[in-house]
Amino acid sequence: HITLDTTERGVRPRRGEIAAVLHEGKTTLKYIYPEGDMVVLKPHNPAYPTLRLPASEVEVQGVFRFLLRGREALEAMRLLLRWSYEH
Repeated sequence: HITLDTTERGVRPRRGEIAAVLHEGKTTLKYIYPEGDMVVLKPHNPAYPTLRLPASEVEVQGVFRFLLRGREALEAMRLLLRWSYEH
């Protein structure tokens, strides 16, 4: 099962958007809620905890834009690889 998610770099996430966030050397996708010098990171899956962290301890790497799964993801990866070899 293949999953491909796409994020846009260089964009500041709006409150409640899903962002790729780097924390303690790991990147995760979370709903992001800035609160002053803190940031709340909420997972989509309620089985995972909500995190409240100092904003200085996290780095937003991009804002989530779309997700492809299965055959769509595989075909998108093939097209991207073909394009990268040609350019």
